[in-house]
Amino acid sequence: MNGNIFNPRVNGIDNVIAHYKHCLSNVNLYGPTHFGSVLEQINQQVESDSNSYSNQNFHVLLIITDGVINDMNQTIDQIVRGSSQALAVIIVGVGNADFSNMQTLDGDEEALYS
Repeated sequence: MNGNIFNPRVNGIDNVIAHYKHCLSNVNLYGPTHFGSVLEQINQQVESDSNSYSNQNFHVLLIITDGVINDMNQTIDQIVRGSSQALAVIIVGVGNADFSNMQTLDGDEEALYS
């Protein structure tokens, strides 16, 4: 979101909102929609964080999408991988696409497994 692929982290809600507003005017949305590789990269970053009693981190990945997930199996694999980390993944569907498959990801009826 910040435009830096080598250090994509944004700290604090104020920075998230500022970068989001900037992105809205500079991004063209198109498909297909693939989340697996993004989730894999986030998992690698979170797994490499060194957490201790005095240095604790919690990560939130917010994905806003206007399309149906086209790599559902890889997305599920990576969400399950990240489930043991200090990571929350929030996926928000906007627009008129059929987002019914996203209900599989929420784990409300049964735990998500890979």
